[in-house]
Amino acid sequence: MNKHHSCLNTRAVIEYFQEKFPAEVPRLVQGLGPEVEILPDPLAFLMESNNWVSSDVVIRLFENAKKLTGDDQILEEIGFESAARKKFSYIQRILLFAYRNPRRSLKRIQAINDKFNKNKTIEVVETTRDAAVIRLHWFPEIPATKDFCLFNQGVYKGLPTVWDLPPADVQETKCFFEGDDYCEYHCQWQMKPLFQSLTNLFTPWRALRLSLEEMERDKETLRQKFDEVHKLYLQLQKTNLELEQANVELNLKQELLQQNLHEINRLNIQLQERNIELKEKINKLECLQDTGSKILSVLDRDELFQVTLRALRNYARLHRAGIFLVDGKSRLLRFGHAVGIDEETQRRLQDYQLPLSKVDNLIVRVYNSGNAVTINDVSESNLNKTNPLLQLFQPRAIIVAPLTSQGMVSGVLLADRRPEDGAFTESDKDFIVSFANQIAIAWANAELIRQKDESERHLRRMFENAQVGILKIDAQNLIQEANPRMKVLCGAEELVGYHIYDFLNADNQKKFQRIIAANRAGQPSQEELEILSKNKPAVTVLLSSVPTFDEDQRYTGCEAIVTDLSETKKMQRQLIQSQKMEALGTMAGGFAHEFKNILQAIKLWTEGALADLPQDSEVHTNLTRVLQSINKGTDTVYQILLFSRDQKPELKPIKLSDIIEDGLKMVRAALPTSIIIQADIDPNAGYILGDSVRMHQVLLNLCTNAAHAMRDKIGRLNVSLQNLQVEPRVKGRWQHVKPGPYVQLVVQDNGIGMDSQTMERIFEPFFTTKEQGEGTGMGLSTVHGIVEDHGGSIDVESAPGAGTTFRILFPRCAPQELELELPRVESPKPIIMPTGTERILFVDDELTLTEIVKKMLERLGYEVVAKSSSREALALFQAQPESFDLVIADQTMPHMTGVALAHEISRIRPDLPIILCTGMIDSQKLDKQAAGIREILTKPVTISKLAQVVRQTLDSQVVSLH
Repeated sequence: MNKHHSCLNTRAVIEYFQEKFPAEVPRLVQGLGPEVEILPDPLAFLMESNNWVSSDVVIRLFENAKKLTGDDQILEEIGFESAARKKFSYIQRILLFAYRNPRRSLKRIQAINDKFNKNKTIEVVETTRDAAVIRLHWFPEIPATKDFCLFNQGVYKGLPTVWDLPPADVQETKCFFEGDDYCEYHCQWQMKPLFQSLTNLFTPWRALRLSLEEMERDKETLRQKFDEVHKLYLQLQKTNLELEQANVELNLKQELLQQNLHEINRLNIQLQERNIELKEKINKLECLQDTGSKILSVLDRDELFQVTLRALRNYARLHRAGIFLVDGKSRLLRFGHAVGIDEETQRRLQDYQLPLSKVDNLIVRVYNSGNAVTINDVSESNLNKTNPLLQLFQPRAIIVAPLTSQGMVSGVLLADRRPEDGAFTESDKDFIVSFANQIAIAWANAELIRQKDESERHLRRMFENAQVGILKIDAQNLIQEANPRMKVLCGAEELVGYHIYDFLNADNQKKFQRIIAANRAGQPSQEELEILSKNKPAVTVLLSSVPTFDEDQRYTGCEAIVTDLSETKKMQRQLIQSQKMEALGTMAGGFAHEFKNILQAIKLWTEGALADLPQDSEVHTNLTRVLQSINKGTDTVYQILLFSRDQKPELKPIKLSDIIEDGLKMVRAALPTSIIIQADIDPNAGYILGDSVRMHQVLLNLCTNAAHAMRDKIGRLNVSLQNLQVEPRVKGRWQHVKPGPYVQLVVQDNGIGMDSQTMERIFEPFFTTKEQGEGTGMGLSTVHGIVEDHGGSIDVESAPGAGTTFRILFPRCAPQELELELPRVESPKPIIMPTGTERILFVDDELTLTEIVKKMLERLGYEVVAKSSSREALALFQAQPESFDLVIADQTMPHMTGVALAHEISRIRPDLPIILCTGMIDSQKLDKQAAGIREILTKPVTISKLAQVVRQTLDSQVVSLH
C-alpha cells in the first residue's frame, strides 16, 4: 500500500485532542483500517513523525475528529494549532527557520511539503514581503477530501507565528474540492519593523539553536529511557537468579524454566542491541550539538570545513573525509578540503577537479542526482579501479553524500571506513547525509555574510570615490553623512552635524525648501542650486534627491546626489558665444558684399576723375587721398569677409614655425622700441594645414592688440610655438577639443588686461576698447574667423592689471598629408592701360557700377552695352548673339547668377569669352569650368586692372584668377 503522509500530520491531530479532549483520544484512533489496527500500539505509531501512512488513514482520522467535536471546520483549527503552538518537529522547524521569514519559506514550501506529504504539488504564484498567493495542485489518483484543504489553510494561517508574527489572513479564492483545477490561497501577514527584520539574517543560527535545545531534550529523554532499560535489565537479571533458584527447587518444571530463560536471554540481547542503538543516537545528537555550536562563530571557509569534517570523522567512525565544491562558471567539481590525510597528499589533491559532464564518475553522479551512495566493498563493486582517487587511497567502504542547502547542491562529501570500523548502515548513511546538509547550510550562511560584507565594502568604496557629491539629510535638514566629493564642493573638512542652510544663500534656501516640500510629499526632486564654498567661489550644482521614510511611513529625511555643473555652464557659455559669433558673421558677410560694390563704384569714379586731372593739381592730390581711404576701407571689408567665414581658405601643409619667425620680423618693425619681444619658437613644431597669408594676419593682429594694451609702459611681448598633445578626457581649457596632436601658438603680454565682461565680447566685430580712430574692432574677430576656418581653437586668459594670454591650437598634419609645394614667385607685370574697339556686354545689378564701368571702357575705345538685369542681358544676347566680342558679368545677381548666365551664353556661342566678377575672397570655389569663362576678377578692381584683363581675355584663351 502506498504511503502518502508523514505521521507528523496524524501527530498534529492527536496532540490537539490530547490537549483539548484527552478522554476522546482512544475513540479518535479507532476505525482507521487494517493498516493501523494490526499494529501493536497504533497510537504510538501515529505519534512518530518518521512513520508514514496512506491517505485513507488520514481521511478516517479527519472524519473521527469532526464527529467527536461536532465541528466540520475543526481541521482548520487543528492545522493552525499545529503551526501556532509549534507542533512541528525540530527537523521541520530547522527547514522553516533556514529561510528566515514567511516569504522565503513559502518560496521553498514545495521542498518542505515533499518531506512530509506526497499527495500534491505546491505552486507559489506570487510573493511579497508580507503577502503570497499559493496554489495546491492535488494528485487526482490519491484520495483526498475538503478536510485536507481546511488543514492546509490552518497551517498557512499559523505559519507566521513560527517567527513570532501575528497569524496570517488566508482567503481561499479557488478550491479543487469544489470543482476548480486547484486550491488557491491569498495569504497576508504582518512583518516586524526593519531593524528587527535584520535579525533574520541570522535565522539559520537561531534554527540551529532551537534545534539543539530540542535535541538536548531528546537526549535527556533517551538517557532516561536508557536508565529505565538498564533497570529493567537489572530486574531481569534478578528474575533470572530467582528462576535459577526455582529451577533447583522445581526440577519438574525445568523444561518450562529453560524456555523462559531462552526467552529472557533473547530479550536481553534485544535490549543490549537497543541500548547500543540508543547510545549511538545520543552520540550523534551530541555531535550535531557540538558541531552546531562551533560553526555559529566560524566564517572562514577552510576553518569551517576543518571543524566540521573533524567532528564528523570522530563521531561517524570515518577513516578519511573530504569535500568537493562546485565551480558554477567552469562547471567543475574541485577538491576543497580533507581530514585524515597528510599535508603532502592534500597538496597533490589541490588541483584535482572533475567536469560535471563526466556522468560516469560516482562523485559527479551524486552531485547531479542529489542522492547519497554507500559502497561497503569497493573491490567487488563496478567502480572504475583505475580512478586516481581509488588508486591513491585504496578504500574498503565508502560513502558519497551531496552537500544540500535550500534545495541546491553545492558540493559532495566523500568518506571511507577501515574494515575494523564496520560497514555503513542505513542509520550511518542518514546521519552522514544530515551532517553533510548541515555543512552546506553553514557554508551557505558564511558565504552570505562574506558577500554582504563585500557588498558593503563595495558600496563604501563607491561612496568614497564617487565623482559626484552624496548627501544624507535628516528631517531637520541636518547633514548625517557626506562623501569626500561633497566636502570638496563645500570646501569643508567635515559636514556631519551642519545644517544644509550653512552652505546656501537666501535664494538657494528657498529652492531647497521646494525640494524638501516635494520629498515630504513622497516625490523625488531635482533643482539647480549654488553651494557656498568656504575656500572658493560659489559652485553651481544640480541636486537630485529622493525621500526616506520609516516603517510607519513617517518622513525621515532625504538622500541626494549633487553634480558639479561648473564645466557644463562654461561649455554652455562657449556655445552661446559661438552661436553669437556665427550670427554676427552672417550679418557681417552680407554687409561686406554690399559695401564692396559701393567701394567699387567710388574707386572707379575716383580713378576716372584722377585720369582727367593734372598730377600737380590740388584736386588730384585730394582725390589721391580719397583713393587711399578707399583702399583702407577695402582692407576692412576683406577682414569682415574673413570673419564672416563666407569663404574657406585653400589649406596646404605649411611649417608654422617659419611663418611665425618671418612674421615677427615685420612685427618688430611695426611696434615701438619700448616693447621687448621674446620668442620661443620650436623649430621642430609640426606642420599644419593652413594659409600662410592668414597666419601672418593672425600674428600681426594679436601682436598689434598686445602692443596697444602695453602702450603706457615698458612692455614685454612673449610669443611661443610648441607641439601639444591633447589627451582624452582632459580637464581644463582644452576639454572641448578633440584628442590628438596640435601646434600651440601663445601670444602673451603684460598689459592692462581685461575684465570678464570685456573678454566675453572681444571676438565681436566692431567691438573695441580703443579710442575713436585707433582701430575698427575687426582685428580679434578676424583672428577668430581664421582660427575657426583652420579647424583650430582659441582660448583667452586675462585679468585687470595682470596682462593677457592668447593660446591658439592648430591641428598638426598627419605624415601622409605632408605633400609640400614650393611657393611660385611671379614677376610683377607692368601696369598699362591697353585700348580696343570690340563690342562688350557688361552685366551688373548695381546701376552705379554699370554706369561707371560703361563710361571707363568707352574711354578706352570699346563699344559697351550695359545691363543691370541678367535676364534682360540674356534676352538681348539671344536676339543678337553675333554682335558681341566679350561678356563681363557679376556673379551675385538676382534671378540668375553670373555662372548661370555664362552657361546659357555658352550654349549659344561656345567660342565667346566671358569675364566673371565676384566679391568672394576665395574665387576658387566658383565653377571655373563653366563654358566660356576665361577670366575671374575679385572686387573691388581698378580701372587699369580691368583694362588689362579685358585686353588679355580678348587676345588669349587661358583661364586665370585676379
